[in-house]
Amino acid sequence: EIGRAVVLGGSYSEAREQMERAGLPMHTQSMVRAAVELGSKGLELREQSLGAARTQPLPKSSSLQGKVVRISLDGGRARTRTTQRGPGFRPGVNGRRPFELDWREPRVLTLDVLDKDGKRERGKPIVYEVTLGDAAETMDLLVGTLRLLGVCHARLVLFVSDGATWIWHRIASALDAAGVAPERRRLVLDYYHAAEHI
Repeated sequence: EIGRAVVLGGSYSEAREQMERAGLPMHTQSMVRAAVELGSKGLELREQSLGAARTQPLPKSSSLQGKVVRISLDGGRARTRTTQRGPGFRPGVNGRRPFELDWREPRVLTLDVLDKDGKRERGKPIVYEVTLGDAAETMDLLVGTLRLLGVCHARLVLFVSDGATWIWHRIASALDAAGVAPERRRLVLDYYHAAEHI
């Protein structure tokens, strides 16, 4: 419940209000600790599952058998807060420690199933994965996810992305590692990214 409130809330104070309304009053610091612990455990379980998927044989069957699967990969920009600790970094008059806000590039992987008209198929959930890792870690995430879901059994795999060279130089080998046959894949430059350069 704490994790859900924190993820859905716009801030920790909003999440705390939601918990209070549900009859579970809690200090903000306790919520932050619980949410961070839950997130860490989730990432640990994800890495175990994807690591096993990358090393074990491809699945013999999949719910994606005969489907058209669309995969999108895109980078963005986000600021990450790093609290400064140690000698020379004391809390200010407000009691808060100094911090830095560095720009990082989150890489977002989206996977969904398309119907015969090219629209997203109803009833099939969208899979989202995000990492702040580098290009190699992002491709490991992609390969593990595709192998875990059995995308190799799809009738057609559409890979849609922007023109970033770090993606296009690596995607063929990533799809090979995921077991997607070359004749069943299409690589597509995203229209909206391409239109920015026209």
